[in-house]
Amino acid sequence: MATIFTHCIPIPPITKEKVKKVVDPFAHKKFVTHDFNYESTLKSVMLYPLGNITTQSLESPVIYLGQTAPLILEFDDLRAEKSSFSAKIIHCNQNWKISSLNEIEFINDLNLFEFEAPKASYNTRQKYFHYTFRVPPVKASGNYLIKVFRKGQERDLVMIRRFMVYEKKWEITPAVIKADKNNPRQIVICKVHYGGEELDNPKGVKVLIRQNQRWDNAVLLPKFSGHERTNKNLLYKTELGTKVFRGGNEFRRFDMSSFRFIGQRIYSAETLESGNIVTLEVDQPRVKNTYQVKQDFNGGYIVQDERGGDAKFATDYAKVKFTLKCDELDDNVYVMGKFNNWKASSANEMTYNLETHQYEATLLLKQGIYDYMYGHKPEKGGVLFFQQIEGSHFKARNQYEVFVYYRPLNARTDQLVGYTTFASGD
Repeated sequence: MATIFTHCIPIPPITKEKVKKVVDPFAHKKFVTHDFNYESTLKSVMLYPLGNITTQSLESPVIYLGQTAPLILEFDDLRAEKSSFSAKIIHCNQNWKISSLNEIEFINDLNLFEFEAPKASYNTRQKYFHYTFRVPPVKASGNYLIKVFRKGQERDLVMIRRFMVYEKKWEITPAVIKADKNNPRQIVICKVHYGGEELDNPKGVKVLIRQNQRWDNAVLLPKFSGHERTNKNLLYKTELGTKVFRGGNEFRRFDMSSFRFIGQRIYSAETLESGNIVTLEVDQPRVKNTYQVKQDFNGGYIVQDERGGDAKFATDYAKVKFTLKCDELDDNVYVMGKFNNWKASSANEMTYNLETHQYEATLLLKQGIYDYMYGHKPEKGGVLFFQQIEGSHFKARNQYEVFVYYRPLNARTDQLVGYTTFASGD
């Protein structure tokens, strides 16, 4: 039998091809549905209805359907170069989840808007570019988001801002009452009159109440406490379990309109080539103090310069030093106000100085008049509290907002059918 020889061809070892990993440059910019800045260089963000030039920045970003005065979004970018920003409008349900409405159902134009050309600051040590965006009109009531991103790249998010548009359909009669003697809680009650229509879905009514434009302690009342069917009234009350507002205190304030003259609560102001430094007077806890009536902005602030220049471009920035003299607390302590959206973060967290027995923090702020308070928050999170440092009083004057949402049977989204704002001292 013949032997058959075969030629063996060597088989190369099987190797895995190297797959080039694609790095997503915007992976860290996760989309959120609350007010948020994605970049630390963005400062002095304001969203307000166009109105009185002096006080418009104090107003809440709420307009009624068909209102001719638009909402204005403006902010500074401390980076040295210009950017081109775009914006989209997003419609949301009452719970801030994106609604099922198509864009053509809530906006007339193509939902892609460009910012005005930015303007550079002048006569300022801190250089910045100022950006302005006029929010386009919408044709449906409800909650909305402005999504700002760099032109041509929607995933390169810059900021998110909330605003609300309401219909003048339902009437709201609110009031604040006291819980009981020596109790600092402010109980909000309101009567909601739906007289113009039949209430085919009572479970579709929800009432949201905010104090001083804060979202962290806003109270949602999903059920009414009484129903006057004959008069077509729904009754609501915040004292349901933990759903209650503390009276708090009047806000602390400092006036940094000038670097040449010493303003309210300013200890010193230095103008250096490297920038401006402002040191505030040392603050003390007020928890044991009796209540005193003071004029304040309910936590808001106004940008202005005593020299009379354009506040948007000619006002400078300063490093503002805050000091709170007190014993160390178990909770983290923060400098809080509308200027930082009532957000507790590393940017406004205070450090305790063991040698001087005081909390210290330095914040970069634009010239103007500022309301602020010292808030404390447990390390594991939770609602921001003020009473351990600032005290709490029923007589304290707070600004409240009442939003009434309604989803009729078979409707695809929540309508904002009523809105009002009032002060607890009225």
